[in-house]
Amino acid sequence: MSSVSKKIKSNVSTNKKLASKSKDRKNMTKGQRIWADYGNLLILGGGFLAIVLIAAIIITIGSIKSGVTTTPPAAPAASSAAAPSEEAPTTPSYKEASKDFKVLTGLEQLEKPKAGEEIAVIETSKGTIKLRLFPEQAPTAVENFKGLISNGYYDGIIFHRVIPDFMIQGGDPDGIGTGGASLWNEQFENEVGRGLYNFRGALAMANSGPNTNGSQFFIVQSKTADESQLASLSETIANKYKEIGGAPWLDGSYSVFGQAFEGLDIVDAISAVETVSDKPVEDIKIIKATIEKYKG
Repeated sequence: MSSVSKKIKSNVSTNKKLASKSKDRKNMTKGQRIWADYGNLLILGGGFLAIVLIAAIIITIGSIKSGVTTTPPAAPAASSAAAPSEEAPTTPSYKEASKDFKVLTGLEQLEKPKAGEEIAVIETSKGTIKLRLFPEQAPTAVENFKGLISNGYYDGIIFHRVIPDFMIQGGDPDGIGTGGASLWNEQFENEVGRGLYNFRGALAMANSGPNTNGSQFFIVQSKTADESQLASLSETIANKYKEIGGAPWLDGSYSVFGQAFEGLDIVDAISAVETVSDKPVEDIKIIKATIEKYKG
């Protein structure tokens, strides 16, 4: 028997005893009647409280079984993970954007941007490089690059890896080639096979293997191309590699998302600096990176 039921039985028993002791209220003195009434009130009050308690227990048990609570759930706590930017998007749009792209045909990659197109302008300690971007072919990489630029992520970062007749590489805030993070603080997938090639001047994401893109990028500098690696390409693309140079062996493994249309002489100047283990002896910095509308 529950403690509540025992309490009710005890109260009833007590009530009977009091009643038997006061069979004839008329024979009681005024003081006795007052005490008897007071005792009855206590008994009734205790019984009422017991009923309320039982009802509360029944409701609670029912709520637990049905999984329903009367208090709304607390809002999810904000993530404490560090982000490379102060205002990184809360819902990464790249997961959807990367599924929607347009493949370039021919040599559109090498055309100048149209008036009003957004371009990236990289001001370095050697001069300024202007880059056309391809958001329809590489939406993820372009969104990442533009977002990091807008947040000032690249400002003050060095070109940590420079190899003449190949490329210049930057985008690591640690300046050693192992650091950096994407706009979303997580790696994203490659975007290849979309009509963009590693021609001289191509802007591409550096990675440490398939689908490991973050913040690091490189610009192809090579003025020649290994013709033994052109056999699988169309005649148009192969001939352009022969004409302007590039790194065709990178095609299919690195996401090309832009093309330098001004400042290739600056890329050449950076590639020619003195290096030790491919790192410039004197820092070559990105002073300021901006996104601008091309005026034509």
